[in-house]
Amino acid sequence: MLRAILAVIAGYAAMFIVVALGLTLAYLALGPDWAYQAGTYDITPRWGILMLAAGLLAAILGGVACALIAKRSRNPVFALIAAIVVLSALSAAYQLSQPAPEDTTRAENDSVTDAANKARQPLWTLIANPIIGAVGVFLGAALVGTPLRSADTDQ
Repeated sequence: MLRAILAVIAGYAAMFIVVALGLTLAYLALGPDWAYQAGTYDITPRWGILMLAAGLLAAILGGVACALIAKRSRNPVFALIAAIVVLSALSAAYQLSQPAPEDTTRAENDSVTDAANKARQPLWTLIANPIIGAVGVFLGAALVGTPLRSADTDQ
């Protein structure tokens, strides 16, 4: 049971690190004008695609990490997928419930963190995130040979 819990935590932590590091480096390399619509905190379609690509890579690596720690058990992989779907849905609901900010003008000197906190994602990215995360974890676990279709015993 402890191995299963550690597998889910490690998988999620790996995903978080890859997304946070990858998007921070991309933002620093490409700049705010590449990530946001002119003068606003609305992300550009190309940044949305980059976010989803980073999310897919992170999910695959998270699935690999989870499956390697879980050994032959599929349950932690499915628990990680469920966590991603639930947390993504909660995040999307939170973002959609927020009132539109009064001042949407992007400041030129915002830090990466400030800009990310003020970012407004379009609905398509909010819908695609949990799907891509679930598929990525599934693919990552399959890469290391975790039996995802047959019954197995949890250790």
